[in-house]
Amino acid sequence: MPPNDRRIRVTHIITRLVRGGAAQVVLMNAAGLDKSRFKSTIVCGPESGSEGDCFGDARRRGVPVHIIPSLVRDISPGKDLKALLSMIDILRRRRVDIVHTHTSKAGVLGRFAAAISGIRAVVHSPHGHIFGQDANIPAVTGRPLRKAFFYFLERAAAPQARKIVTLTKRNRNDHIALGLASPSKLFVLHNAVDVDCFEAAEPGREATRAELGYEPDDCVIGIIGRLTSEKGHKSLLEAFCTVSKKMPKVRLLVVGGGPLRDDLERKACELKLDDCVRFLGVREDVPELVSATDIIALASTYEGLGIVLLEAMALGKPVVATRVGGVPEIVVGGETGLLVEPSDPKAMADAIERLACDENMRARLGNAGKKRVQENFTLPIMLKRLEKLYEGVLRCQSRL
Repeated sequence: MPPNDRRIRVTHIITRLVRGGAAQVVLMNAAGLDKSRFKSTIVCGPESGSEGDCFGDARRRGVPVHIIPSLVRDISPGKDLKALLSMIDILRRRRVDIVHTHTSKAGVLGRFAAAISGIRAVVHSPHGHIFGQDANIPAVTGRPLRKAFFYFLERAAAPQARKIVTLTKRNRNDHIALGLASPSKLFVLHNAVDVDCFEAAEPGREATRAELGYEPDDCVIGIIGRLTSEKGHKSLLEAFCTVSKKMPKVRLLVVGGGPLRDDLERKACELKLDDCVRFLGVREDVPELVSATDIIALASTYEGLGIVLLEAMALGKPVVATRVGGVPEIVVGGETGLLVEPSDPKAMADAIERLACDENMRARLGNAGKKRVQENFTLPIMLKRLEKLYEGVLRCQSRL
């Protein structure tokens, strides 16, 4: 950066820039901050996967990305040490003002790298955490020793951050109860949605439906997200099987990639849903696909917040979602959508059927959801609060 550039230099550190909520939020933050006042960079590992990555999105949004080859998701002492040293080198060379770490692995390494580099303006966003009772993280759940190790690391890294940003009030309370942070250190910042981007897709709704082969009277239920176990796709397929037997005009649209795609396609075949379920894989046209649906479903057994719910509500789509994580802070049951318990195909089927059968209810819940997003969860609201947080962290550092 030129010597006369007085912008605040923010470096975001995240383990993987794969498609998903955490990476999406990092990109929104890095690209959306006032460019006359902030200069943002992302540091991440090279790993991608079947769910796709966000490197292309970063290029299109003009956000520089620095890849550390040794920064990987799995525990690897040798690579982890190399990643730590690389982070220290990057932070020192770039004379970073604020370090904002994201998720568990990068959060631990990044906070220690900042401390060693003498940077005290540090913010950490866990994007949910792995210690909650309903957390269902494949690499940790059911492995108490690994979970205890991560807890130890989080306790050790917590003092290195000026602020810890939680997605929800529930996350905040969990952190306090678990002894991970004091109330004064915690800051609740809900995810947001670029409302203008999604509203721009609405005029193309009928064209998108026709392109996908849907009839005007088809009721399309969409589920958008990574195809991983915690997203609950198998439970949703079972629920949809029940609904489709009663309502032959319902259709299920599955958008996203991930390691379970083959298993889920086999499951749909076993349930004889071949004619009414479509797997689209990773798509760039998510706003258009959301617009093409009539109902958006979220079947997760664990969820930090669920950005897709905000995206659906921004377009006035009613949602059926599981009552997990921060979802109830987004979806007001009976007002902006319907909430059901996780891993309960019958409850999910009943909720989908209620909405599919009642166009007036869909309109009422959809309109209320749209109003709720516009008042509470827009991108400008989130970015303004984030900028104030950064300014406050810098003021605290200047007084030391």
